[in-house]
Amino acid sequence: MPLFTPSTFYYLSAATMALTIPKHIATGFSVIYPALAQIPSTSRENEIAKGVAGPTWDYAVVATVVLAALNAKWARLGGPRTLEEKLILWSSVLGSAVLGWQYWKVGMAVALPVLWGAPALSVVATLWSGC
Repeated sequence: MPLFTPSTFYYLSAATMALTIPKHIATGFSVIYPALAQIPSTSRENEIAKGVAGPTWDYAVVATVVLAALNAKWARLGGPRTLEEKLILWSSVLGSAVLGWQYWKVGMAVALPVLWGAPALSVVATLWSGC
């Protein structure tokens, strides 16, 4: 059996995503929450930003878990088969590309393996498997 197959790429994508979760959580505590605490509560807009930015950061962990689980599933079953799964894949690829660019601009290249690398692995696997 060949070393590299579409399944290998899906598993690598899933592993990349799963392995970044602890770092994402730690960055929330070390960078994001302290920065949000420094935003003055001088306007309704600031209060809204402070109120939703932290939970939005946390929710990214949920999205990452879902995408990692789907990639592991696709590794076992041969890729995204349903329209819904394909929509999930391609919308996550687009969203990750845009978000990765924002991370690149602020010098947080450490996030790029999960934002650009993992989706690229999924795309390669999907195209290779003919899904």
